[in-house]
Amino acid sequence: GPFVPFAGLGLGAFRRTLVGDTDTSSHSCLVAGLKLKLGPLVLRGEYRKFDLDYPDGRLDDRVSIGAGLSF
Repeated sequence: GPFVPFAGLGLGAFRRTLVGDTDTSSHSCLVAGLKLKLGPLVLRGEYRKFDLDYPDGRLDDRVSIGAGLSF
């Protein structure tokens, strides 16, 4: 059908080095969303739940929507 649900899990690690400061850590992300296919047009909405600490604060979640062409 035209509706395509999706979900996923992301895992990663990073290392940040600044003068006098280093940080090595891991992060994870859960993703769930829905795509709607209308011919060549694809509409997409998704929700992401993060476990990631940034130096300027914590990133917890994000909702995004978009459109594109599939060919």
